[in-house]
Amino acid sequence: MVEPAAGLVLIAAAGYGLSLIFVKRLTRDVSPAAIVVWMILIQLPLGLGASLTDWRPVHAADIPWMVVAGLGALCAHYCQAQALKRLDASVAMPIDFLRVPMAAVVGSYAYGEAIDLWVFLGGAMIVLANYRTVMTERRAGVGSLSAGPAPPGSV
Repeated sequence: MVEPAAGLVLIAAAGYGLSLIFVKRLTRDVSPAAIVVWMILIQLPLGLGASLTDWRPVHAADIPWMVVAGLGALCAHYCQAQALKRLDASVAMPIDFLRVPMAAVVGSYAYGEAIDLWVFLGGAMIVLANYRTVMTERRAGVGSLSAGPAPPGSV
């Protein structure tokens, strides 16, 4: 069954892809730290506006967890910008997809969610696709893992 929410997921995926393209291009001229600072400055008012629609009081016990989540997100964005600066996107982004099976494992341990055959098949597809991409890039000699700047015109 196709639901209207599936369209929102497709729009979000396209937006995520575009943001990664923009970050890759920005890393040519701007440091990853500056990219993350601008991300915060743009997303903070947007997040505040969205949160006001369903505001709930913050409890003191939640603040440490909010700080941990925020620091983790900042580190993740910084590391992703560094990866896009140093690697070809065709090497960096397939590795990013490993978040999906790792989230399933965390969900299983932390929340008791069941991991069924489809999770294993999806995780196996992601791992095999990553392996194939890395090996293809290695054989072609493209997507060097060096810290050099990206060649002009690459994304």
